[in-house]
Amino acid sequence: MVSKVLKALAAVAVLALLCLPVFQHSVPKTLWVVLFIAALTYGISLFLSAGIPPYRRWAIAYLAFVGFSYLLAGIWGLVRNGDLIEAAMWDSLISPYPLLTLMRHGIPGSRNATDWDNIYVLPLSEHHLFSITVVVISLVAIVAAFMMARGNRTGFRIWLALVSLSIIATAGYVILGLVRWGVNEMIIPTAWAASYVAAYVMARSNADQGSSPKRLTQP
Repeated sequence: MVSKVLKALAAVAVLALLCLPVFQHSVPKTLWVVLFIAALTYGISLFLSAGIPPYRRWAIAYLAFVGFSYLLAGIWGLVRNGDLIEAAMWDSLISPYPLLTLMRHGIPGSRNATDWDNIYVLPLSEHHLFSITVVVISLVAIVAAFMMARGNRTGFRIWLALVSLSIIATAGYVILGLVRWGVNEMIIPTAWAASYVAAYVMARSNADQGSSPKRLTQP
């Protein structure tokens, strides 16, 4: 118990250091993001059983972190005057709207067509329903991640569906990156989707071994 408390304090200390302006400005952005995610993931992993193999524990904790990330984006969509922060968060996540709007309007005929205004990352009008949906799905994702830690099959199925949806949504970024936005705009969503797949595979790997039959039954 004492060891976990010390590890948690160490994770909090790292996060506090990373949030200092001197670190934010001196450390390369990519490295800063990696360190920030690693510290948060490590902190979340401390809530999981030590009996889980480290690679599975980290993978599950990372998926829980992903759920928290989308939860924050959804919450900011419900906050008055939170549009700028919400938009900044979705610029760093995978939104379903690029693909949905492409499916609805199709790919415009030319690079200068006004129809490109119909392709967007967030709804152009009031989108409380979208934000509420994101919040609900994110909460389900977080709960499912901790269910995975207990070897619960429903948790694995939920995350398999979420990972599959993220891959489908990323297709919109890939299409737009190739025909309009530029290749750089599809790097982050593709990297996120790849990390979700890798984390799920690691979390699922050998999950049946060492788990009791009760935990592997449908609740």
